[in-house]
Amino acid sequence: MIDKTKTIGATKNFDSAKINELISTGLINNVANLERAIFSLEYLGQLQKEGLDFIFKGGSAIQVILQDKWARLSVDADICSNVSEKELIEIMSNIYQKFGKTAFSFKFRDRTIAGSIPFYLFILEAPSIAVIGETRSCLLDVMGIKPNYATTQVALKTPFFDSDLTITTPTIGALLGDKLSTIGPNTMGRHLVDSRNGLEYAKHFYDIKTLQEADFNFKDCCLAFHEAIDLQSKIRSKNLSVQECCEDLFFTCKVASLPQNISEQLIAKLSEQPRMRARSEFRILRDGLARFRPFLVRGLTYSWDDLRYCAALTALLTKMAQIDLSEKKIKAILKANMPSKKEEIQSVAAKVAAVPEQERWFIQLSELVNFPRILQTWHGYFFLEPAT
Repeated sequence: MIDKTKTIGATKNFDSAKINELISTGLINNVANLERAIFSLEYLGQLQKEGLDFIFKGGSAIQVILQDKWARLSVDADICSNVSEKELIEIMSNIYQKFGKTAFSFKFRDRTIAGSIPFYLFILEAPSIAVIGETRSCLLDVMGIKPNYATTQVALKTPFFDSDLTITTPTIGALLGDKLSTIGPNTMGRHLVDSRNGLEYAKHFYDIKTLQEADFNFKDCCLAFHEAIDLQSKIRSKNLSVQECCEDLFFTCKVASLPQNISEQLIAKLSEQPRMRARSEFRILRDGLARFRPFLVRGLTYSWDDLRYCAALTALLTKMAQIDLSEKKIKAILKANMPSKKEEIQSVAAKVAAVPEQERWFIQLSELVNFPRILQTWHGYFFLEPAT
């Protein structure tokens, strides 16, 4: 068991009775994931206490920044810091020593990144809180440069973790822009090779929808999105353009918006190369979604049709980040009422029907009229125009 006298988080965070209470009330449905999430946040506090200057981003940061709007567990920590590998190892060793070498052991993960920006990737381990004899592991990803994101100070607290610390995160808008840059398997995003990657994409789509529902500054979002593309160019030693990154993202969003029951029929419309890509991505995303459900909290659900909407929203937000729109117009589009009456839905569908079929290959209008918010969101994407 972890030494509670050394933790920065409140001692109740590490009480097995508290863990069991969170599970029994249905707030969280997976003990292992809950404990991994707790240890991940505790470790961030330990890093800060040891003097590391960093920006906390990714899914775990969303838990902290959204507070009561929290929707899923994140079990890994993603930070950015202008720290050398030697300095980081020294800090991590100090934490391990502090806990008497019984918690927060660490080892490098194998991942080759050949670009000019250093990455330090670790697996952390600590003894289970609620299950004697078991060990929990979580991941720590450190990008060795601090991006030029708008930031804010937030309390290091969630519904399952309490502490007195404040921590630096991107603003909600900047976090949204950073999240948009995670989609695009052939350019700026993670590759879609297997269900593990599909799980990550399911998380990213869900996070984008959750962040968009909060009050955010779209300028922060746009600046972070473009900054992230510049960083990914350096990380991958490629000269990635905004246009190619967005087109890559749009294709994956269209695949993720396919209806399950007629996906093959729609994919068959494509020429050979995009058809092969669409089939592979559809399978991986579907498998990844199935793996995502244990991370949901408060009895929330996330179906394929929910993912379809999240993907449509991701495409719309990304297209907005490409062009010059006022904050007022963006908010008006995002907060517009969804069509509810039959004639309203048919009117939107008629406009989408006018879009060239090669652009809307993933849409079967007779099916999509049953999902007005997906239809409306793709309509917004197709008819979005720059400010004049």
